[in-house]
Amino acid sequence: MKKLCSFLAMLDMEDKGFTHQRGNIVQIFALSQPNTTTSLASHRCAGRAYRVNFPSTTFAAYLHQRKENSQLLSCIVKLDRLILTANELTPQDLASIPNFQARKPQRLWNHRYGTRTRIRGTESVRELILESAPNVRWSPRFRITVIPRDESGLRFDDLRCILELIPRFKIVLMEIALDFPIQSLLDLPYIRRHALFGKTWLRSGTDALYERYGTAGSRTIVRCYAKFEVSTFRIELQLHARFLRHHSINHASDFEKLATILPTRHIYFAALDIAKLRRQLLRSFPSRTRRNEILKAVAARKTSLWATLRYLRGTAKLTNVRRFLTPLVSINNMVTDALAAWAAQWPPPANQLNPGAQERQISNHGENE
Repeated sequence: MKKLCSFLAMLDMEDKGFTHQRGNIVQIFALSQPNTTTSLASHRCAGRAYRVNFPSTTFAAYLHQRKENSQLLSCIVKLDRLILTANELTPQDLASIPNFQARKPQRLWNHRYGTRTRIRGTESVRELILESAPNVRWSPRFRITVIPRDESGLRFDDLRCILELIPRFKIVLMEIALDFPIQSLLDLPYIRRHALFGKTWLRSGTDALYERYGTAGSRTIVRCYAKFEVSTFRIELQLHARFLRHHSINHASDFEKLATILPTRHIYFAALDIAKLRRQLLRSFPSRTRRNEILKAVAARKTSLWATLRYLRGTAKLTNVRRFLTPLVSINNMVTDALAAWAAQWPPPANQLNPGAQERQISNHGENE
């Protein structure tokens, strides 16, 4: 254990990629390989408490294996959380879905809705949360949150059982999860160096396990984190009502549009081409001192592509800074193919369920847009 603590003290936070710090408690996670046993131990080292979950192989060997398996990159797209609003609904109908079990309604205080009912689901639906009795007049009468299982995501057959019971609804939030193997080269340092998510800004307060782009008022929020429950690294795109209305995504039959909307514009992997940047600096800045100053600033921000482009756009006063990027074709194509495969499970408009929820018949109720 002492050797492990010494190793952790020397290991850089960015390199290990999955140390989550909360105050003075650091939790170190390591995934067990098949047919190996794990042990859980607590130890105090250098004045801090470490809770270590490690396999029989050493932590260093695991990091080495993670780099060796970097070529095993793959992507699976899942539909995660989905939030609907409706004015016409019989709550008992949701609880009557086969194998669904409703719990006792819970009274809420200082919330938008006064009553919450949790319904335990089955198959790919882990739980339904039905909120009713709104405390503000402009809110719809019901808000339904569908929470799927992490392993499968929300599937069409299970979502169909829910949508058929709601005469007219409005999708106000949906989350698309892109899962990559946790042993692949994709981790938070790689995301910082090569990923862009539209116009969303990287938020402060991130750590080695979690990163967030965008705010509650943005059209989209992107979260990047290690999902240890399913042994994946997840990129989660949270699409808000303004984004969904702008792209006319009003029903499950419209989900297939996301296969063409999200790639490149809202998730894009690239690398900065220094040669292109140098040629542009020669044309834009006659002063060698100014050029060297910009290049040094870019080098200091090499760990964050978003910060680099922000500097070039703001401080350096360069326009169209994306022209200095070279796309990472293989991973971009992988994401596009994964989104296309996910979109294929949703029905075409001709087979749309619950036609009463079409855009021309959707009422104007909903969340803040």
